[in-house]
Amino acid sequence: RTVLADSLRGVACRLNCIFGDGDVTLDPDLAGIRAHMAEAHPGTAFHAIAGAGHWVQYEAADAFNALLPELLAAGRGAPGAA
Repeated sequence: RTVLADSLRGVACRLNCIFGDGDVTLDPDLAGIRAHMAEAHPGTAFHAIAGAGHWVQYEAADAFNALLPELLAAGRGAPGAA
């Protein structure tokens, strides 16, 4: 459901989403979650890693680990970032 996305509406910091493009637990689906996040928190970085499912950090560790430092470094320049 959209519980997580809805709870993030009031968060003032930059958000990053990393999903596996084969995550079957997403409701309604990856495109729906992307659209909901864009509406609920405009500017959210959204990444879908090909060939990974719900456990993207384990199923595609190399791709996930390559992306994570990039997202963290980008957040350093965001307003309100420490």
